[in-house]
Amino acid sequence: MHNKGIIKNIENNFITINFYKSTACSHCSSCSEKNKFGITISIDKPANFNKNIGDEINLEIEDRILLKLSFITYIFPALFMILGYFVSTFLGGTQGISIISSFSFLIISFFCLFFYDKKRSKYIKNDFLILD
Repeated sequence: MHNKGIIKNIENNFITINFYKSTACSHCSSCSEKNKFGITISIDKPANFNKNIGDEINLEIEDRILLKLSFITYIFPALFMILGYFVSTFLGGTQGISIISSFSFLIISFFCLFFYDKKRSKYIKNDFLILD
């Protein structure tokens, strides 16, 4: 996946990049400049980096990493919810208890995703490849 952004800061071995939004409204000039940008991240600065603050930069994230993160974000909670239903049914719970259990497992999966995201954000800077 390719994404464009603007270099906001260069400090020591890190580059701070403010990504453009990927929606059609990001290219319109009706709104303020601030509305054209989405997330801001810091990544490791490569050895041969020759850009300055304010320059546009193209980044790419590998498809396998994107697929893995999509699976974890969308499929993992659904699987956890189904697992909660079957665990409760296996333990002899009624249908109502099984439904409550499935939603409880869904909430637990959201907490797991929250903590995974906190842990993963430390390593995200190594997932991007600077194209130019």
